[in-house]
Amino acid sequence: MEAVEEIRREGETRLFWRTRIGGMEKSWKAEITSQIPDKQIAWASVDGTPNAGVVTFEELGPERTKVKILIDYQLEGILEKAGDALGIPSNRVEGDLMRFRQYVERKFKKSEFHRNGADVADHSRFYRDAAVSNEPTHEEIAARAYEIFLKRGSAPGREIEDWLEAEKELIDKKKR
Repeated sequence: MEAVEEIRREGETRLFWRTRIGGMEKSWKAEITSQIPDKQIAWASVDGTPNAGVVTFEELGPERTKVKILIDYQLEGILEKAGDALGIPSNRVEGDLMRFRQYVERKFKKSEFHRNGADVADHSRFYRDAAVSNEPTHEEIAARAYEIFLKRGSAPGREIEDWLEAEKELIDKKKR
């Protein structure tokens, strides 16, 4: 995550976070309030910068997972309010999601995955095989996502869903 400078585990369900956003350092302790393996993780700050959120993972198929993030945060000061009005926080989260996706795909493409102490040779649940030509390019997905955005009336707030829908359409189209 781009703005995160430090995350430190301070107990079974407690984490310390330190970030730098717009030149300002923020820190807080968060409590994990819910954790369902391969499905969901939720948290809430217990001191410092007020925030809470939930990340859910939904398997869409053997090679696809939809990741949804809902973050609730309290704006502090004029700079944060101005940044929020410009959409900076949502753009940062979207960028972090894209980097997370790249990290997961790269990690499971290059390394062995262990489950219950045994090697699993088939990593196809975690990445698209680079040798398969049906993977759309970043530019193709972006163009289709923009078409979907315009079709639904150019209202902001669903950019990630548009991207996922565009990617799924293009993959399905190339498989035919």
